[in-house]
Amino acid sequence: GIGHLQLALELDPGLDWCHADIARHLALRGDLDGYQRHIEILSKSAAHRAPMLLMTMRVAAWYRDIDRIRSAHEELATDPDPGAQAMASYGPPLLRDHDGAWLDDYAASMLQMAHDNGRLRTYLHQMFAEQAAFHGDLERARLHLRQAADIALVDLEWLERCPLFAELRGEPSFAELRIKVRSRCEQ
Repeated sequence: GIGHLQLALELDPGLDWCHADIARHLALRGDLDGYQRHIEILSKSAAHRAPMLLMTMRVAAWYRDIDRIRSAHEELATDPDPGAQAMASYGPPLLRDHDGAWLDDYAASMLQMAHDNGRLRTYLHQMFAEQAAFHGDLERARLHLRQAADIALVDLEWLERCPLFAELRGEPSFAELRIKVRSRCEQ
């Protein structure tokens, strides 16, 4: 798919969001210089500012860069757009001291807003898994990964490569998740 995105950019450099998908792919492979090159190009597009800042927070969380998380969160939090405010909600669980009960309540309130949207619920569980793993709370990370897989998780690349889940990858339950997600992808 990355080759297709690169070709699309050659044919139409205005397809800005291709840079986000390429950047994410590179970040998941540890190529943070390549990631940054594509984010810098994307950052020039006002239309994609909020999603780019959310991705910046996520990649910073994957590599435990608290300063970058804080900077991107502060920029998003000042954007009056409700969509940007929703994206800014990724930051607080990372920027505060970990409290599992607080994260559970936070997750429940976010999931309540997405009760009819399975894909959004899956995405939120992915975020909660990252937030829990960021703080070393692997039990909550497992729970949210399982819940994402039970709904509609198809992001196999993220599941297999997100640095936050490195400690979980050797576990039998993680192998079961991987099989379930891969099967869904192949369908």
